[in-house]
Amino acid sequence: VQQLGGSSIEQIFSELDEFFNAEQVAAIRRLLVLQANLGILQNNLSSPVSDRLRKAWEEEITQLRAEIERVRKELGPAVSLFMQSVFPVSDTAMQDAFNSELGQHDPTLVHTFDMFMRVSELAEIFTPEQLTEMAERLNKIDIFKNVSLANLENLSRAITVQSFEDGQILFEEGDQGDAMYLIDQGLIEIYVKDQTGQQKLLRTYKPGDVVGEFALLDGRPRSARAQAKGQISVLTLQREVFSRFIQSRPQVILAMLQYLADKVRYTTQSVETSMAWITQIAEGTYQEPQVVAVPAASVTMTTEAPVIALEVAEVSEETPALINRVFSGFAALLREREQTLHTRPKTT
Repeated sequence: VQQLGGSSIEQIFSELDEFFNAEQVAAIRRLLVLQANLGILQNNLSSPVSDRLRKAWEEEITQLRAEIERVRKELGPAVSLFMQSVFPVSDTAMQDAFNSELGQHDPTLVHTFDMFMRVSELAEIFTPEQLTEMAERLNKIDIFKNVSLANLENLSRAITVQSFEDGQILFEEGDQGDAMYLIDQGLIEIYVKDQTGQQKLLRTYKPGDVVGEFALLDGRPRSARAQAKGQISVLTLQREVFSRFIQSRPQVILAMLQYLADKVRYTTQSVETSMAWITQIAEGTYQEPQVVAVPAASVTMTTEAPVIALEVAEVSEETPALINRVFSGFAALLREREQTLHTRPKTT
């Protein structure tokens, strides 16, 4: 396994075809993913985290062990013995190498975010108390309001602290939306160009506000300039890391979809259509979303929470297209995950 290189996964499953039928190979693949996630989460337990997050990991470990036992019974003793001989769980070096390769091949199934956190050692920056506090702060941001605190604390391990001097630019209009900024200290001013091309102050954000959270969902170019007013400190979450996090966590994706449906209420018809589509997602139907586009004048915001830290001009005639685009992206992730669970990889 360690010597096969980049094509190892395809070659392994191709060779398994010589021994087992299609259903057995699919079950073996599922077993390998389950064992990979089990090992990843067991490694997580050595990290300094709160009792809440540790309990969530332990509960998932229990679920994985039960699922592993179920798949082993499905495969039968002969195939299980073969698996234990070819993929010995006691060989940690081989398991780490294989899990890494499996994560690259099946990113929607393997917890690659947790593997990244272990290698990067980012999680060691914060204490359990700080991670708990950041999770609670994230929970107050609209896009995370439906995500569990345990998942948010896990995600908080990837947050980095950045400082900017007075007048320093965080991002320019047109820059790629690659991060979200939660203001810890100081102020951030948002500027847009007027008809003459001059920068016009649109809004000022204060500590506790978040700037650019839609970049995590959409990744499209920035619609304004963000500039530090005075010396500031921000908590930064990169979109690339966030994408790693949600890929193998369908419950988080569903929570984000719920946010999108709640955030902007177009008309009764569009809300009903969006919610019906989310229900289909939960039931495993991943058809293209149907989000009704309406004029900007018809758009109203929910009043459950203050509207803070939205991308400039988020609510406009382009909003339906933005929501539709993000829905489609999340649906594609869920569809890929579902297909991966039930089909074998194509071999070469």
